Amino acid sequence: MAFSAPAAPLVALTIWTALALYAAGEYGRTRRPAAAWARPVWLLGALVYLAHVGAAFGTHHDWSHAAAYAYTAARTAALIGLDWGGGLWVNYAFTAIWVGEGLWWQLRPTHYARRSGVWTPAVRGVFLFMIANGAVIFVEGPRRALGLGVLAALVWIWRTGAQPREPDQRDQRDQRDASLRTANGLRRQVRRKKRCPPATGRCADTPRLRGAP
Repeated sequence: MAFSAPAAPLVALTIWTALALYAAGEYGRTRRPAAAWARPVWLLGALVYLAHVGAAFGTHHDWSHAAAYAYTAARTAALIGLDWGGGLWVNYAFTAIWVGEGLWWQLRPTHYARRSGVWTPAVRGVFLFMIANGAVIFVEGPRRALGLGVLAALVWIWRTGAQPREPDQRDQRDQRDASLRTANGLRRQVRRKKRCPPATGRCADTPRLRGAP
């Protein structure tokens, strides 16, 4: 996330738009039922973020990984005294996660829905970490306030949205009753077919009238 230096208009516009789309997508996906628009909005946020990465590299680093690494190391040293540019690789990984998540959810929604239960909180943790660093810790002035607003909005969305839960006793009882009703209905249909073979058109327990064939 290229927040730390005064950003070119395109760089700033794309990152804040991407974060707004991400927050909107998270809001839609955590409603019950989930909003149909959440998935394309979430993916659009990922693609806008990818455009932000390209704009930042082209504008600030002249498409040079070495220049971006040196810049990241200088900013890290100025903030915490550690001359290390490894945060750039963290940004690469974050980009892959954001875009990969969006494509996975968009292209294979059924498979995405069956992912491990720990995956969603893990991805949310990554986003919180990256936004906290890129939009709060490594920036100053109004951008820091805006970053704090994004974090607060996400926490509110996740706290008030639908969360996976274990079925309670009432849910289990309702599911059991529904299964019993379905099974009883199937048994009645089977018994009726046995009593009323299609070949004869007459039920076995129907009294035959005198003179009837």
